[in-house]
Amino acid sequence: LFVSDTLHFGEHWQGILGARTTDFESRDLDGDPTVDSGYDTRATTPTVALVYKSSAHTAVYASYVESLEAGSRVGDTYANAGELLDATVSRQDELGFKYDTARLGLTVAAFRVQRAAQITQVRADGLRYLTQDGLTDYRGIEAIGSFGVTDDLRLGLGATWLDASIAGVSPEYADYRGNRPAGASRLQALANAQFRVPGVQGLSLHGHVRYFGDAWYADDNRVSSPSYSLAGVGFQYRTTLAGRPALLTGNVNNLFNRRYWQVGALGEASNGSLSLRVDW
Repeated sequence: LFVSDTLHFGEHWQGILGARTTDFESRDLDGDPTVDSGYDTRATTPTVALVYKSSAHTAVYASYVESLEAGSRVGDTYANAGELLDATVSRQDELGFKYDTARLGLTVAAFRVQRAAQITQVRADGLRYLTQDGLTDYRGIEAIGSFGVTDDLRLGLGATWLDASIAGVSPEYADYRGNRPAGASRLQALANAQFRVPGVQGLSLHGHVRYFGDAWYADDNRVSSPSYSLAGVGFQYRTTLAGRPALLTGNVNNLFNRRYWQVGALGEASNGSLSLRVDW
């Protein structure tokens, strides 16, 4: 159940107040009647934001959000597969600036997210175990900009700098304190372009290049995967089918078939997708 309201204080100030009550139940579905692996938990979490709009195109905002996150079941790649981790409450603070016109868009935000830490540990038996202990503290800055070079061509740039660390762990995991969480890159960046084809109504082409900085394979920060960049291209075609609005989308991912590592697995090879959406 979510309730929210926006309050207006004069011409320039707005406040957002909200509350969310979540009742989460995980049933005993592990197939073992001798062990009760289910649980039930409830939490009421707030949403608070303050916005200052100096003009129709410019806004400065600050927000605080809490959220109940369901506990996850440990996957098959771990020695303790099937174990159910507890539900937790995450917290996010954000301070940002937005500017948006038909030609230029800019967003800059500083944020901090705290979540329960899921620690990957390689024990003496050489097997990997996933446990929940302490917090992952993500602090970062994100900047995203887009510019309409012409009426048909729009370019975009974006980057996220992330300072992530593991904190508040029990003495058993003291060696992990201050480590960077597995899979968390310090720097990610994106460049993209979108071009509306003149003379072909509804057709647009797009492409992007994404950069992912180096990341640790596990929370013990012993083995790292190198940075990599991926490119993709695609198209969108808006039309009608039997009088209904339709959108045909095609994409080619990992255009140059770059080999790269993600946490615990190889990245996907070059691939394509085609989808059709019809609204009625």
